[in-house]
Amino acid sequence: MYKLDDLDFKKRISRNQFGFMKGRSTLDAIGHLVTNIEKNKQHTLITLCLFFHIRGAFDNAWHPGIVNKLKDSGCPIWMVKLLHSYLSDRFVSYYSEFSLNIEKSCPQGGILPPFLWNIIINDLLHLNLPNNSHTQAYADDLWVIIAGKTKSDLEFTTIEVFRIFDRTTSNNKLVFGSNKTEAVIFTSKRIFPEPKLVFNGNKIKIKEKAKYLGVILDRK
Repeated sequence: MYKLDDLDFKKRISRNQFGFMKGRSTLDAIGHLVTNIEKNKQHTLITLCLFFHIRGAFDNAWHPGIVNKLKDSGCPIWMVKLLHSYLSDRFVSYYSEFSLNIEKSCPQGGILPPFLWNIIINDLLHLNLPNNSHTQAYADDLWVIIAGKTKSDLEFTTIEVFRIFDRTTSNNKLVFGSNKTEAVIFTSKRIFPEPKLVFNGNKIKIKEKAKYLGVILDRK
């Protein structure tokens, strides 16, 4: 799979994916996030960061979805056929006559699983989101940065983001662990009313800080 880095279609993977990408690192991801927060402060905007947990992540990567996305991304047909064959007719057999057809998960080992994961999550990084909001990822760590001047701005934009996310993840058969979704507000204001955020029926707690790629980010 050495040729993966040389294929033009790989360039279609979002620049906002910092995991498993040549020339990008955790430091780049953290720097990009902090730069956006500071830029928003300079424009007197409040930043809401939503940190998402994708349930099962690699284990829930849907094979038909991966193949379809390879086709849509301009992957050479020979590679689409090769990977389709590689992912098809995979079974788990037990010490009995019972076997289970596997249609999800990225096969473990080597450089192929990270590449396949970046393909399946790429849609979430190319979404047409409302103004002052965008997505970013490091492998299966996904977050959304939303900026606004008021509590209502943040609430309205978040509702729209969740609606778009719900449609996209349904198509990809990815599931967010909404009870593990975290939010932090970054503002220079001493007092700012917390927005009410509900995702898949679960209230999202606004935290004072979040641990992101090993770095503690607090709301100041």
